[in-house]
Amino acid sequence: MKKLLENFLEFDFQINLIALQTAIFGGILAVLYYLTSYNTGLMAAIMGLLTNSLMLTQNYHGHNSKQRLFFGLVFSFICSLKFALATIVSSSIIHSTLIILFLIPLLSILSSHQLLKSFAFYLAYAFILGLGFSAESYLVAIKYGLFFGFGCLLLVSGGFIRLWLRKKLFHANESVDFVKYKLISYPKKREAIFISILTIAVILGNLIAFLLHLSHGYWLPLTALLVMKNEHQITLKRVLERVIGTILGIIIAYILLTKFSMIGLSLGIMVFFYLSIITLNKHYVAFCTSITLLVMDILFLSGEEKGILKTRLLETVLGVIVVVLASLVVKIWIDKMDTKNNEN
Repeated sequence: MKKLLENFLEFDFQINLIALQTAIFGGILAVLYYLTSYNTGLMAAIMGLLTNSLMLTQNYHGHNSKQRLFFGLVFSFICSLKFALATIVSSSIIHSTLIILFLIPLLSILSSHQLLKSFAFYLAYAFILGLGFSAESYLVAIKYGLFFGFGCLLLVSGGFIRLWLRKKLFHANESVDFVKYKLISYPKKREAIFISILTIAVILGNLIAFLLHLSHGYWLPLTALLVMKNEHQITLKRVLERVIGTILGIIIAYILLTKFSMIGLSLGIMVFFYLSIITLNKHYVAFCTSITLLVMDILFLSGEEKGILKTRLLETVLGVIVVVLASLVVKIWIDKMDTKNNEN
């Protein structure tokens, strides 16, 4: 049974601690969100907690804990600025497009090491999440940014406490050395082509959401960012897994979450936070199912009706259509480039 579960769930003790910490903080924030009559700042804090936990979990293996937490600390501050900026430009397709044009190419420039690349990826992730919020003034944008940063820092502060306890109580020393890397790298031609098309795909997803006035339009560019890979076959596999995971999450949400009380929804958020973290590095369908349940749970807690389930499916499908078309362009472009090189 354990061997079967190992295909879907992460059994590493430290990652489970990160998941538990994220679940506890997420549950507390969810209860506060409900008790304060849906304070949108607390929703931003939940998004910050999720973003930083995903970034730190994805880079857990093979990295020094202090180095990873240092990145998490820097990430918290920079992401809070990006999130605040997104809430200001969320109603402007021109301004949001210009910022996406700056953020996505960072994936190739900061690709000398996985930790740096992941840092750039989740900066873009945080910005797109911020497009789901709308700030009426700069003060409101600053508030959103501070709450988002607070959510990020919750996990980092817990991480430093965890390291201190591990050293004091268990006398455990860090077994992984600091990773040395150069900050900037120059992308190869294939990587440059992929990043260019990915940027266009994210912008196109954002444009479609803007033109169609979709209620949660940021899901489209977010789907493009999360699903598209630099190999066409891998992208198609990822698309299929994303759709299957989303459908499974929606079905389970319809069966369970529509019948939960507000207390049940708050407790459910803790469970789905935990599952999202321990499935992230193991099984993409399980992760998509868990993250869909988490998002639906949060939205039901916000007072959304069952119709949000259809919206989630529709916007995911629109997002993967954009991804498939963009991936085909990458494939055709690279195939032509390879053919030309072979002829020469």
